[in-house]
Amino acid sequence: MSDQPESKKQLHLTFVEMLFALAIGQIAIDVSKLIDYRAISEQTVWAVIPACSHLFLAAVVISTSWVGWRNSRFCGTQITDVFTLDYIELFIDIALVVMYFILARAVEIPNSPNATISPNASFEAWLVAIIITTYMFWDLISGRGKLKEKFTQRLWVSFCCTVISWLLVWHGIGGVGTVSAVLFADLCLIALILTFRAMKRCDFSKHDKKSWGLIVFMLILVLIFFIGSTGL
Repeated sequence: MSDQPESKKQLHLTFVEMLFALAIGQIAIDVSKLIDYRAISEQTVWAVIPACSHLFLAAVVISTSWVGWRNSRFCGTQITDVFTLDYIELFIDIALVVMYFILARAVEIPNSPNATISPNASFEAWLVAIIITTYMFWDLISGRGKLKEKFTQRLWVSFCCTVISWLLVWHGIGGVGTVSAVLFADLCLIALILTFRAMKRCDFSKHDKKSWGLIVFMLILVLIFFIGSTGL
């Protein structure tokens, strides 16, 4: 009987990990489609850079999320009833992985040799902002404890990155329809995701100078790539 709670927790883990596998599998499918397109298309390599950068963004988002989720103290909670915070946590896990799948599936890959790719990263910017906002809600309900303790431990990270992500969307990141602008926009979003993960490595009070240095460096990259994406 003592093994039953652990088996229920393992069921939660296995279910979400299967969804992660489906999301990363979509990237593999899109990469193969892109290779097929390049084999029969007369378009230059430069023309497929936006699709490549979108796929790289999706791969970074999915892989870093899996590592962060798997190493979280609150992943794979035991669910005994749908009317509990644990079920809401599972629902958010599923919603996040579905968004990862959409991020990978939405990559613009032409389906004919003469088709061209229209460079744009607005959708990716919106979706990443929604994903990071969902991280904040996950942090809010996961685990137990007072709100002040949650904020100083992990909620401050998702809150700060949520604000940054929506500021990027508000200032029109990804809206400039050139290959270089889309590339910089995707790099900016990747830098933001890595900033989030760098900030998530430990509680606010436990970051040392080296850790803060990495966070500041990543934020500088976010700013540089954002400027490149908007042509300011």
